[in-house]
Amino acid sequence: MIARCASGAIPPAQGLARAGSGREHDVMEADRHRAHRRGRWGAIAALTVAAGGFVLIVMSIVVVGHDKSLSIGDWTSALSVVLAYAVAATPLASRAVKSVRTPTAATEVLPLLRRLVRTQWSAEAAARQLRQPRPVRLRWQPTARPVQGGPAASEYEGHLVQDLDDHRPAAAALTEAFDRSPGRPLVILGEPGAGKTSLVVLFVLAAVESQPSDGYVPVVLSASAWNPARPALTWAAHRIGFEYPQLDRAGEELTDALAERRVIPVIDGLDEMPAAWRAEALKRLDEAVGVGAWFVLTCRSAEFEQVVGEAGALSRAAVVEIEPIAVEDAAIYLTERETTSSRRWEPVLDAMRAAPDGPLAEALSTPLMIGLARRVYQRSSSRPEELTEFDSATAIQTHLLTQFLPALYPDAHERADVERWLAFLAHHSRDRLRDPDLEWWWLARALPRPLLTAAVALTVLPPTALGLGLLVYFPITSYDTTRSLLIDAVLGLSATALTTAVVLGRRAAATAHAPVAAPRRRFVPAVLTGFLRDCGTAALSLAAVLLVVAIVLLGLLVAAPSAAGYLLAWPSRVWDGGDGADVMAGWVVGFSAVLLLMNVLSAARRSVVRSRGPRLRDLAPSLAVGLSVGLMLGAAVLAVSLLFGDYEFNALMIVELILVGTVVGLPVGLARWLTSAPDEGDATASPEQLVRTERRWLLVAALVVAAYLGLTVWLLSGDRPTAAGIALSAATLVVFGSGSPWPPYLVARLWLAASGRLPWRLMRFLRQAYAAGVLRSAGSAYQFRHDLLRNYLADAWTPRKSARSGPP
Repeated sequence: MIARCASGAIPPAQGLARAGSGREHDVMEADRHRAHRRGRWGAIAALTVAAGGFVLIVMSIVVVGHDKSLSIGDWTSALSVVLAYAVAATPLASRAVKSVRTPTAATEVLPLLRRLVRTQWSAEAAARQLRQPRPVRLRWQPTARPVQGGPAASEYEGHLVQDLDDHRPAAAALTEAFDRSPGRPLVILGEPGAGKTSLVVLFVLAAVESQPSDGYVPVVLSASAWNPARPALTWAAHRIGFEYPQLDRAGEELTDALAERRVIPVIDGLDEMPAAWRAEALKRLDEAVGVGAWFVLTCRSAEFEQVVGEAGALSRAAVVEIEPIAVEDAAIYLTERETTSSRRWEPVLDAMRAAPDGPLAEALSTPLMIGLARRVYQRSSSRPEELTEFDSATAIQTHLLTQFLPALYPDAHERADVERWLAFLAHHSRDRLRDPDLEWWWLARALPRPLLTAAVALTVLPPTALGLGLLVYFPITSYDTTRSLLIDAVLGLSATALTTAVVLGRRAAATAHAPVAAPRRRFVPAVLTGFLRDCGTAALSLAAVLLVVAIVLLGLLVAAPSAAGYLLAWPSRVWDGGDGADVMAGWVVGFSAVLLLMNVLSAARRSVVRSRGPRLRDLAPSLAVGLSVGLMLGAAVLAVSLLFGDYEFNALMIVELILVGTVVGLPVGLARWLTSAPDEGDATASPEQLVRTERRWLLVAALVVAAYLGLTVWLLSGDRPTAAGIALSAATLVVFGSGSPWPPYLVARLWLAASGRLPWRLMRFLRQAYAAGVLRSAGSAYQFRHDLLRNYLADAWTPRKSARSGPP
């Protein structure tokens, strides 16, 4: 321990502290958890008191305000009290919601992270065949480019272990040099396809295998996911929590570990960031060096030289560059899986040896092209010697890229579909998202926002209309309903269904097209902003409905004057206290409450996609929020009924308020818990796991809420159609209104599959492409095997290639 402190791997003061009493540390951790438990229940109590106080003030004003003789001044004073209480209670409620997070013990973070990193990248190395039986021998040395910000990195000169009798990790030489330079960042440069990412994977595996149990843990992070508006270490801690959901509540511990060099971010692909961000990213990394951060960075050589010219060199960094693959190293890799009698590669190797600077040797000087060549000519009947017939390295590379998919998919019909689907994904990734990561929750961006809004609205309209129809079925069929009331009900239901569908469609499109790096707003402002935005959407939708009605009226004035007269008299019936007055007032209150509840659910999401399910310990805070919102809505409904209806206040109304608050608040709290909280686990979040988790818990939330409300209404009223309507409407609102990215993803996936741009079973196709070596895994996302392959496929995409195909 003392030796490691002296070497700089751990600050001396911190090393002495760690060498202290373990018993003292355990006591501190126990005290910390006890204090948090007390704070949790105190927060719940504070939130409940805040909501209860608001309800009591509103009810007091309602009781007093039922006296019609109150003056405008009295009302102004009363409303001022409500406003003042709301301003005072909002910080208390926000603090209560923030304080329910449970800390993760620092001693638990690094061992778990080490295990997850080892599991993830061992599987990825096997999928990429990096060690089967041995990797191509990459060599690196200090770069000669004018990008070095510190002394020359003379200790960084070596190559991957390739001797089968040497049992050290493949990148042992690189990790040993890295360990000898504690606190000095490492930058790995190379040409496109030079093997930067492969070297990083092998470096991570070598580090986790060679480091002691209390040593550092390297974590690979894609630079394309970083907006450098955020400090490097802050972003790294957040990204690690996302890539490894088991640590999503350990933000403070991860930030401390990054600052103390116990977690080493390996930032892969600076060149994959938008060009306008690279200089700022390098400045952010230089700031991190100033506070003692230790990291690894990869970038293409030319792009790094350009960004250094704009932002300056990275302080103290050791900059190395991967060399082209030597002819003999390429020969070993190309022939090691051939039989002893095979001579297929001899013409290629002879040409490379005869002209080491020729086009063939130049083309096969990177791991990417060597790997493509071995894959394209893996069949014993193939003819590698045809590579000697090309007169330029570019022609050879284009030939290998062109023949890559035919080698993987020999069937011409299957290959045509695969090429079309991959070309669309490459086009979507490069030209729309401008991000190498194929993250399923951004697939809906392939549809323009108006089209996605309309598609989701059309999907939502049938269940919404059916649910609303069931709601009014019992009242219409059980009483002596007049013709005018029946027509008013049909008109109101049609307008409500259309408005609800448009609002849900807009919300889904907003989720899909949200800014990637948008800052997360506080809970209360997010709810209010979303509510006002939804109210605006509803108003525009109603205006569109009225426009359609006006057009219809113009036709009816000629064809059916009596029907036109009835429709023209509808506003007067409503506003003059006729048949529709109560219905209109109830519609406004009820629809506003629905919009508010949807925003309560969506504002609870901490990120675009949920990587894990609910924790039991988060149930109580979620229920507290739900019940508080329910009581507030109940108080608002009761206030409207007393102030604008012919009702007298009595004690029974307090019971009704509590009943309404419970009936509404419990499902809101349950839905909030099921759609926003993480649970325990022990594996990294793969794309399939993310989509399954998102879908499963969203549908569970919808089923729980629908069952709860449906059974409650049925038991209280005995009205089965109304209960079914409530259940169906609630399930629809939870699925499409909670801010989950899965509904717009599902609609977009089906739309794209129907137009032939994607397969009907997308995740299975991506998994098969990953197994075939076309894609690679980058934590929670897939990526194309290399940017050269992505560019080749994206250039091949044209909209007319979108042929329709039927479901499987």
